[in-house]
Amino acid sequence: TVTALPGVVRAERRGGETVIFAAAAEEVVRHLLAEDPDLADLVVRGTGLEDAFLALTGATTETTGDTEDTGDTEDTRRAA
Repeated sequence: TVTALPGVVRAERRGGETVIFAAAAEEVVRHLLAEDPDLADLVVRGTGLEDAFLALTGATTETTGDTEDTGDTEDTRRAA
């Protein structure tokens, strides 16, 4: 499973995507591409302090009312 990959903090399904939270996205991306060289629609983005808070607390932007991204940590998104 994705959560067994080195560097993955956690993963969750959001609609048709798998969102992977990782301390260092580069290592996770290397493993994903090694497993599936034809992987498409991969998006890597930094996340801000709010996203880190939401990941730790399980809250959502709907409950916090905020949507700003400040770019402090990383997540990897993979379309399913």
